[in-house]
Amino acid sequence: MRKLHLAISTDRIEAAVADFSRRLGATPCSYVAGQYALWRTDALNVSLRQDAEQTPGSLRHLGWEDPSAPEFTQESDIHGVLWEHFNAQHQAEEINALWPEAHYTPGRRGRRTVWTRPLRAATPHARLCGHVLTRAIARPWPGSARFAR
Repeated sequence: MRKLHLAISTDRIEAAVADFSRRLGATPCSYVAGQYALWRTDALNVSLRQDAEQTPGSLRHLGWEDPSAPEFTQESDIHGVLWEHFNAQHQAEEINALWPEAHYTPGRRGRRTVWTRPLRAATPHARLCGHVLTRAIARPWPGSARFAR
């Protein structure tokens, strides 16, 4: 089954990893401290990359993770958005070429994150709107930086 791939830029990778881990309900399956994180859920393939050349939070590219993709390809749509088409092994090869210390293999999944202890939001605006924050309890895999607090 194909999965939609979303690649997003950030200027605060650790905070973004904690936020996306909460939103996706899992820790990244690949994490390079200060630079990159990848989640592969049942429905989505999402990557965050520290990127000084792009506006934080902007879309870097879209794509399809497709088990039947014979090779990695790229093309732009009518709006100039870059679309990639790849299988999980192609993505692993790209990650390991950019960050050899990642030692990423596509079969590894992020750990499920357990969310507990609702906390009231700290800002007056957030309190007024009734926003609730949560705290994550997760254990990163050995050798990775601790990012869920």
